[in-house]
Amino acid sequence: MTSHSDARSYAIQALLKRFEESPKAGEVKALAGIACLETRYGDGWKGAGAGSHNMGAEQCGNTWKGDRFIYVDTHPNADGTSKPYRACFRKYANPEAGWFALVDIVYVNRKRDRVRRAARADDWKGVSQGLYSTGYYEGFGKTPAERVGNHLRALTKSIAAADGAVVPTMPMATLPDTVRRGSRGEAVKLLQRELQLAADGLFGAITEAVLRVYQHDHGLLMDGVCGPKTWAVLFADDFVPEAA
Repeated sequence: MTSHSDARSYAIQALLKRFEESPKAGEVKALAGIACLETRYGDGWKGAGAGSHNMGAEQCGNTWKGDRFIYVDTHPNADGTSKPYRACFRKYANPEAGWFALVDIVYVNRKRDRVRRAARADDWKGVSQGLYSTGYYEGFGKTPAERVGNHLRALTKSIAAADGAVVPTMPMATLPDTVRRGSRGEAVKLLQRELQLAADGLFGAITEAVLRVYQHDHGLLMDGVCGPKTWAVLFADDFVPEAA
């Protein structure tokens, strides 16, 4: 597994190779944070994506001529839920190639270097807004503001982790109420959106089952109850698609 320290080294090497100058600290932090958030430095892929060295969950598009694999991603619906679909993703020969490609995709192939300029200024909100406005991610939420806000929250935590900092725990007062089977309301809808389920606001058997799986996969107590610890992990996490 790639360590945070190794990821920072890969990011620095890729930036040096592309721009032929010493990178700003913010460039390194944001690049490593994006790779951590999207694919856990390429280690988060399962099945067909394992060993793809795809750091940014980059799809093939119409111009990609290299190796590829098919995976399941999600597309946001207008009501804040999401719908899975099969997509073609890029596969790289080694980690160095994957990181170099991520530099191009995140910093070079963005309008007027908007994302790179924001990263160099340690402006994480600008990074999230720039990535969203140029189509790098679609995000989760009912509105563009919600989608950028959710991405920014997760990206900030990933940048802190990638930088070797201790990720602060979200204050208890800011977390939603604890919900369990039988609960209803907005907190349940939020949980369902975080789990990529239809957000009907009713905590039933399906929501509980999916939550238990999520808790198991993230080292949490698998009790089917979404309390402070589970909320904190959900908010720090971002979707890594399952294999097709």
